[in-house]
This record gives sequence, structure tokens and C-alpha cells, in this order.
Amino acid sequence: MRKIIAQENETGKIYARGYDKDGRAILYLHPGLENSNNEMNNMRHLVYSLERAIAATAKKSGREKFNIVISYKGFKLKNAPAISVVRHTVDILQNHYPER
Repeated sequence: MRKIIAQENETGKIYARGYDKDGRAILYLHPGLENSNNEMNNMRHLVYSLERAIAATAKKSGREKFNIVISYKGFKLKNAPAISVVRHTVDILQNHYPER
């Protein structure tokens, strides 16, 4: 698993950094930096990043909510995730991380 996360992390497409004024972690998503087309590894990386954001928030403020910021800088259709990845991402966010 560590190798998968390291590979998916190479471009910095998803990372948690900093907090808002209420102590909630900020999770940054950069779809323009997509570097793989393995859907399951993308989802593992997403869940890993979401859990890190939750853990960071809990450590800082005792809460579980976090913020997501999406930057489309450098985004092109040629490096866009497949529609199945987008659907899977939305499914994970809606069904496993509602109101976070």
C-alpha cells in the first residue's frame, strides 16, 4: 500500500495542507496533475488523503470536518480522469464522507 500511495503522490494531485480559522484541515485536489489511470489506486489514494485530512482536523480542533479546494490550473482533457473515476470519487464522497 505504501508503494501505491507514493506513486499516486508523485505529482501532488491530492494533499492536505494547512487549516482554516476554525481548525479544519484543507484538502487540495489538482486534477490537472493526474499521473495514473489505475482507478483502484486512485481511489485508495483519495481515501488515504481524506482520512489524513480528518485525522489532522481531529488533532488540531477535535472536529471531523474538513475543506476541499479544487484547482483546475493546468487541467486539460488529455489528463482528465476517466468518467468512471469521477463517478467513483463522487460515490465515495457522498456515501462515505457526507457532511465532512
